Amino acid sequence: MDATQHIAQGKQFLHARQFRPAVESFRAAVDLAPRSVEPLMGLGFALHASGNPGAALCAFQEALTINPNQAELHFGHGLALMETGDPYRAIREFKRTLELAPEHRVCRDMLKKALVLHTKELFEQKNFVWAEQMIQDQLELDEHDPDALAQMVDLKYRMTEYEEAKRLFRDLAEHKPDYPGLVELADKLGLRRQKERGWLY
Repeated sequence: MDATQHIAQGKQFLHARQFRPAVESFRAAVDLAPRSVEPLMGLGFALHASGNPGAALCAFQEALTINPNQAELHFGHGLALMETGDPYRAIREFKRTLELAPEHRVCRDMLKKALVLHTKELFEQKNFVWAEQMIQDQLELDEHDPDALAQMVDLKYRMTEYEEAKRLFRDLAEHKPDYPGLVELADKLGLRRQKERGWLY
């Protein structure tokens, strides 16, 4: 079989969720066409799906040296970075994907996930300046995103910006009154819910 046939076979295996044979087919295609993006990209996604993110990372990185402007390569690279515990670099890859393919819906969801994870890391490091930037990036994706608003409320509270924390809390309560963490945030801010009066500010 030539490289094209191995790629077609790899795609069939991938769609059938037969990941190991998919990896083998794409590897055979890479051996026959080592400077071709398509087999490397297929190999990267097959390795990612088979639970081998480290090897997937290498495949995507190699493919990106051949074509640095392919949206799906940046997306796959971002997925592999997420799986290897590097949400910061994954954010850059997902943003690049969206620059190249603005309508990539799955990428927007993964970018949000990476931003949330990195924000949590920054909270743990008490790096509130960069944490705020990550939350702002989340709010650019959705200005009423409840998780981002809740993170921003918590951030402003930690930075002793209590009035701003309360303002953001009111925004969250208005747009997502059933948000699971609302009561805990209200307690933290010294607010209480009264049955007959609603939120007291």
